[in-house]
Amino acid sequence: MINASLIAAGTYESHHWLLPETFEIIYGGIASTLVISALIKFAGPIVKKSLAARTERIQNEIDNARNARSSAETEAQQIRSALGDISSERSRILAEADAAAAVVLSEGRARVAAEMADLKRRLLQTLQTHRVECKMNLHQTSSVLHVLHPTKSLLAR
Repeated sequence: MINASLIAAGTYESHHWLLPETFEIIYGGIASTLVISALIKFAGPIVKKSLAARTERIQNEIDNARNARSSAETEAQQIRSALGDISSERSRILAEADAAAAVVLSEGRARVAAEMADLKRRLLQTLQTHRVECKMNLHQTSSVLHVLHPTKSLLAR
């Protein structure tokens, strides 16, 4: 209070223009020591825990990044090898498809040939049947005509 009234009056002068008074240095030093020691005692463990947690989190992130990179490199290698396998797989699939097409084509040709042989057989049977029927009809017609005109014969026997 005295200092404030003296400063207000403008008559107070310090012993040095930069350094404070000695009692201010002593009381300020003690107060600073008490505050700093309280901070170290109470806030120090919290700061240590937070720094340890931060260090652990960063280390986990580094490990995860390392694992992700190695898995990505492994996957990239698998993709590169799969690209080589794709051309051989493509060739294999095309060869299998060609073989299957050849089998289907030969089976189809065999089936068509069998159907054609069956159709030819049935056609020949039908022709034979029609030939016999025509001969019978011709004989009947010839018999009827022979009865009507005994001198004219249609068939040379």
